[in-house]
Amino acid sequence: LPDTTASAAVTVAERIRGRVATTSIAIRRADGVETGVAVTVSIGIAGLDPGVDQPRDLIERADGALYQAKARGRNCSVTSTS
Repeated sequence: LPDTTASAAVTVAERIRGRVATTSIAIRRADGVETGVAVTVSIGIAGLDPGVDQPRDLIERADGALYQAKARGRNCSVTSTS
């Protein structure tokens, strides 16, 4: 999300997360019965702060935030703080 503030990125992430959480995915089981499956998503958010000078640094921060989201019980978004 180029040219996006951290708070705007959180808003976008929460909109995506909420939309996924309220959408059921139809699957057909082996016995031919179609059923709906609920899906959730965890999102890690990181911004280009002064300490981020390499692409891998940004990815590592977003990855760390994603693991924090998973540790909090999943189905949430977390912003990197370091």
